[in-house]
Amino acid sequence: MTKLSSDPSARFVRYRAAHREERAARTREAYRRLTEEQKKALVESRREYQKQYREKHKVRLSEYYRARYDPQDNHARYRKRYEQKRHEYIACAEDRQRNLRERGSHTQEDIDRLYASQCGVCTGCGLQLENSRDRRVKNHYEVDHVMPVALGGSNTADNLQLLCCPCNRRKHAMHPDEWAARIQKLSA
Repeated sequence: MTKLSSDPSARFVRYRAAHREERAARTREAYRRLTEEQKKALVESRREYQKQYREKHKVRLSEYYRARYDPQDNHARYRKRYEQKRHEYIACAEDRQRNLRERGSHTQEDIDRLYASQCGVCTGCGLQLENSRDRRVKNHYEVDHVMPVALGGSNTADNLQLLCCPCNRRKHAMHPDEWAARIQKLSA
C-alpha cells in the first residue's frame, strides 16, 4: 500500500488532475449564472490583475520577450533549419529541372507563334491578352502546359497554351479533360 503524501500542495495537484472535467463544468455553470454586469466586472478585474502583474514583473517579462523575439536569434534558428534541409531543397529543384529538360524544350519563337495562332486570346475564358509576359502589364499571358508536367506532360511547344493569370491559377495541374469540364461549367 502506498503512503499518501501529507504535503497539501501535492494533494491539491492530484485532486485537480483527477477532477478536471467536473471542475470545468462547475466553472462554466457558475459563469452562465452571472448577470451581464457581473461578467463585465469579472472581465475588468482580470484586466486589472494582468496590468498589475505586468507592472510588478516588468523586468522579468522584458527579458523573456527580448530572449524570445530577438531577431538575431530568430535568424540563427532559420539558418540552422535551412542548413539541415538545404540538400532536400536543392535535390527537389534539380529533379524538377532535369524532368523539364528530359521532356523537351521550347523557345520564345514557339511562344510567339502560339500567341499568333491563338489570336492573342486566353484559351480558358476568351480574354484578349497583351503580348507580354511582364506581370506589371494588365492582361499579360502566362505559358501553361496543356497536359501538366506533373501528370507526365512534355515541355515541348505542342503541349503549350497561353492563359490569362486567373485561368492559369484555376487550372494549376489539372488534367485537360477536367479543365475542359470546369470551363464549360463556368461558361454555362
